[in-house]
Amino acid sequence: MAPPTPTIPSKPGHAVGRELAAFTLHLVFVAGLVAVVVRLGLRSWHQFVALHAEDGAVETLTVVLFLFTAFLAHLVALQHRQAGSRALAWLHWVGALAFFFIGMEEMSWGQRLLLLETPEALAAVNMQQELNLHNLPLMHGVNQIRVCLVLGAFGVFSSAALLLGRRVRGGQKRWGERLTFLEHFTVPVRYVPYFLALFVYIVLRRNDSALLYELKDRRLIKELMEMLFALGCYFVMFHRLRACHTRALERALSRSPGPAPTSS
Repeated sequence: MAPPTPTIPSKPGHAVGRELAAFTLHLVFVAGLVAVVVRLGLRSWHQFVALHAEDGAVETLTVVLFLFTAFLAHLVALQHRQAGSRALAWLHWVGALAFFFIGMEEMSWGQRLLLLETPEALAAVNMQQELNLHNLPLMHGVNQIRVCLVLGAFGVFSSAALLLGRRVRGGQKRWGERLTFLEHFTVPVRYVPYFLALFVYIVLRRNDSALLYELKDRRLIKELMEMLFALGCYFVMFHRLRACHTRALERALSRSPGPAPTSS
């Protein structure tokens, strides 16, 4: 009987190197896309407006990404339920509902597609007289900036906070279990650039940066930042689903019986 082929364990340094390489690629993509769109806004204003207008390409893609992310979150929840992790399953179902809600809010719950009229009571308080909640005065101005700032900061710093927690408390069993649980809700380093774009934009807007006034309407670039945020959420949830499939395969292999002994 031939001896088993030795396996080479993966080194932590290799994983870190791959993560940083992936981070660099995503950062270049995000920076390049933002540069192209801003240049378009400076050179061809009408095309820029058409791209970022209501029901334009950017907003439509944002809606599609949020709805796909909701579906992926549902699939991740099913995987966790099958693995016996009910808490993770329910939390991902809550996330799926949240992504679905955001996606439907972005398209005003299909108002323009279905030719629905805004109820008078809602139209009276909605800043765009649309069938949604995110255009209420409560969700604009300072409150909107705060929400976006928190979401962007979470995407940028969650992985660093988790790493710091592992270094400080990772050796304690109870804290190790908690940090392992929280890892399911952090943003992998490779996808941080998508949240970094939103974070930087909100910081510039909060400080009334002159950089945003190069565009005639700085609100339009916000549509691009929202689309990048949605793309980042999609990538993170797809990453989680792949991780669930990998763990399911590992469990199946660990339960499968070994090869039957062969007679010499």
